[in-house]
Amino acid sequence: PYIRQRIADVNKLREERAKGKLEGKLEGKLEGKLEGRELTISTFLSKMPNMPDAEVASLFDVTTDYIRKLREKLNKV
Repeated sequence: PYIRQRIADVNKLREERAKGKLEGKLEGKLEGKLEGRELTISTFLSKMPNMPDAEVASLFDVTTDYIRKLREKLNKV
């Protein structure tokens, strides 16, 4: 019984590790997509600085608050 329990424990740890790796990979992909979106919108804003926040937000399907914060971030750089 002890050996079977140890094998079960090892298998459980392997499953948890695999699940953790998958979650980490998915989180990394999401983070990359968000960074890509930010870069795209930042580039657009640098080329069209006078376009109102509402129009830019509508084009990229984000909130005007997101655009405002991004403009603030760009002005700090």
